[in-house]
Amino acid sequence: MIQLLKAAQDTLKQVEHSSHKTLDEIRVYLKRCKKDLKQHVDTCKQELDQHTDKCKDDLDGHYRKPYECNYEQCCEGMSDRIICLTIDFRFHITNKVHLQQQQHQPEINLT
Repeated sequence: MIQLLKAAQDTLKQVEHSSHKTLDEIRVYLKRCKKDLKQHVDTCKQELDQHTDKCKDDLDGHYRKPYECNYEQCCEGMSDRIICLTIDFRFHITNKVHLQQQQHQPEINLT
């Protein structure tokens, strides 16, 4: 009986040693994960800052860029827009008149 208790005690010591070893390995792994995660966060922040700066520079450059166009180019662009608006307006007016005409047509009874 004493030998069985000693054997059980030895087994428990081995399990305790094994669990401490596993716990230490987990702690090392967690430290490594935290370090990797911190490096990744730092890299992402740096890339975001660089991208933000680039976007700001592009936007500033866009607003500072002088618009070089002559009178003919401006008129051409404006006339294209006016033509599109006119066509769209005429289409809506035509459809509206057509609908009104359909509503006001008397029905012809053929019987």
